[in-house]
Formats: sequence, structure tokens, C-alpha cells
Amino acid sequence: MNECDLKRLFKEYTGKTIGHYLLEIRMKHAQILLKEGVSVENVANQIGYSSAQYFKQIFERHFGYSC
Repeated sequence: MNECDLKRLFKEYTGKTIGHYLLEIRMKHAQILLKEGVSVENVANQIGYSSAQYFKQIFERHFGYSC
């Protein structure tokens, strides 16, 4: 199976692209960490963002509210 077939099958099965699916997982994990009181900077680092400011923009775009 090649990469294009895998991407197509993944989207057919989940209704989402691989990138969007991974973003959802990262954002859900971030939401949990923030509720536990972890700082925004540490959450950004833990889920793979080098910039807390950029993470905050993505988080707000994803959930519709700021962190």
C-alpha cells in the first residue's frame, strides 16, 4: 500500500485527514493538561509546540475560546 492509498483509506474510515486527526488528539491532550493546572508554556512544550504564543492561537482556533 502506498502513501496516497493510506491517506485515502484513513480519511474514508475516520472522515478526517491524518493531520486533522493528530491535531485533535494534541488539542484534547492540551485541554486535559490545562484543566490539571499545567502552565500554557509547559503544555505547548509537551504537545510539541516550540512557541506558546502559536499554541495559544491554534488552541483558540480549534476550541473557540482562549486558554
